[in-house]
Amino acid sequence: MKTVIIDEATDHGINFQLAFILGYNRSGGNIDTDVVPISGNSDTVQGLELAKSYNCKVAVKSYTGASSVRPISDLYYPQTTLFMPTGANSVGEIYTIPIYPSLCVTGAGDVENETASQVEFIAPDPISAYFEPQDLSSYSNSYIAAQILFIADFLGCSIWEARVRARNTGSENGIFSKKNGYGFIDTAKAIAFTFPIKNLSQSNYNPFFLSGDKNLEFYKPFFLEA
Repeated sequence: MKTVIIDEATDHGINFQLAFILGYNRSGGNIDTDVVPISGNSDTVQGLELAKSYNCKVAVKSYTGASSVRPISDLYYPQTTLFMPTGANSVGEIYTIPIYPSLCVTGAGDVENETASQVEFIAPDPISAYFEPQDLSSYSNSYIAAQILFIADFLGCSIWEARVRARNTGSENGIFSKKNGYGFIDTAKAIAFTFPIKNLSQSNYNPFFLSGDKNLEFYKPFFLEA
């Protein structure tokens, strides 16, 4: 299995599943619904337990409460990284730790973030953007999770390393923007990233640090060999 969609098996869950497949296949992969199961409900623990049983590198959930879920996601990391949207389809800061090892927080937009700020990555909504005036973070979140997983699968690296690569080659040119995070992911550039990254697959390696004061907008984990 590639991931678990932590959602009900309704239109929302099915579209959520489709967004993941689109994100993976547009990156260069080839998957179908048989490797992207829907958990059947929105319970985080049940979904992560299912992902653990399938040995999934990522799990995807598109509901509010990213901050409250962090202690839960920590229990399943580094085997599984949870991807969630900020939890609001409106601009504004509602999340305060944009770069966190066990939880990747995302936003949506066509040219810039149209959802709440303080995210790690953004992506267009590949589903409702065709019939809604605004991109919705549920589907962009699933799309981003698939992009990161494709990078990790292609290189055989950890999800954290895939995220580091994507941050340093995203549309914000490796600089954290409070509104857009590290921007749109370019999977080809992330795969080709050649800076000497430390061994980010080791679970005992401290995978992030703050650059400067915690209250500054710029938050740039950047890991290079000395």
